[in-house]
Amino acid sequence: MTEKNIRLINKFLTKKKNTKKKNTIKNSIESIMQKIWEKKEIKDETVKNKKNELKNTKFERIFKIFGFIKIERKKSKDLYKQREKVKELNFEMYHPLEKNWMAHQPTINLMTIGHVANGKSTTMEALSGQITMRHTSELKRNITIKLGYTSFKIFKIPNKTSPECYVAKSSETKEYVDPENRQKAELVRHFSFIDNPGHQIYMRTMLIGASVADGALLIIAANAQNCPEKQTEEHLSATTMLGLNSLVVAQNKIDLVEHKHAAKQYEQIMKFLRRNSLGNAPIVPICAIKTKVNIDALCAHLIKTIKKPERIKKAPSRLYVIRSFDVNKPGEIKEPNQFKGGVAGCVLMRGFLRVDDELEVRPGLVTT
Repeated sequence: MTEKNIRLINKFLTKKKNTKKKNTIKNSIESIMQKIWEKKEIKDETVKNKKNELKNTKFERIFKIFGFIKIERKKSKDLYKQREKVKELNFEMYHPLEKNWMAHQPTINLMTIGHVANGKSTTMEALSGQITMRHTSELKRNITIKLGYTSFKIFKIPNKTSPECYVAKSSETKEYVDPENRQKAELVRHFSFIDNPGHQIYMRTMLIGASVADGALLIIAANAQNCPEKQTEEHLSATTMLGLNSLVVAQNKIDLVEHKHAAKQYEQIMKFLRRNSLGNAPIVPICAIKTKVNIDALCAHLIKTIKKPERIKKAPSRLYVIRSFDVNKPGEIKEPNQFKGGVAGCVLMRGFLRVDDELEVRPGLVTT
């Protein structure tokens, strides 16, 4: 109750002719106001005590919202647990198939290649549950323009035959329990995926993604007019020239064609791979949208075909910057000192980086 309200009440009471009613109303108002001020004093005292108690607390964050104190501990506890888990990891004994490392982060880098509108981003969504097209221009045109990124885990269910034993889940999935036999699945792979654009004018972007990949997933649409299409041929040629021979082919959109057409295209894909010295690469017919037909078979071939990369561990750390994000809003920058910088998407090619390490970006401007 504000002072303005109190003045209005007093003005109202002065107009009352009956003094008894006026006194009773005034007494009741005074008693209510007394209780309100007592509660406010108690609240102010508790807030002061909380502030004093929180001064020496390390992992608690305080937010002031409308004069009240809100304590958030969950994020700080999660951050503390993450740092403790990192301490448990053995950097010298690193291996891309070591369980603790796979649970912590993706250990093998893959990329998608193929012609535009063949279903590369849709296949990534079927494996990871995430959409790689994030920019407004990409969503409007329904094509990948900049390098997309996602990651996923592959779990193996015990006492099941291949490929039904393999399940693809997002990287956030800590463990998977089979709903049929109630058995806990084993984590066997943790892939990071770079989603390359398939349009001709974005060939340069595709080459950037290929320079940091350990393997490739070639997507070919079953309803394509020609096999191979122009960008499919260019993507595969660039991939082989970079020395990348770990390849799995996904014949996508098989639900849109008849069996005879799919079989005929399968033979065309085989001839195309043989011309590029990749005749042993597996071809998996899939349907990436809705029904997700043969996604488990695709996971099985990714595990079997993609070779385990050899990492250079005892060497100075080197990051390859493959994409960047500008955090400055257009129209807001008037002076150079108003720039906020940006976010760089990098791939660690050798060495190790730990939390709180200081990085020096080269080449760059030396400032004093």
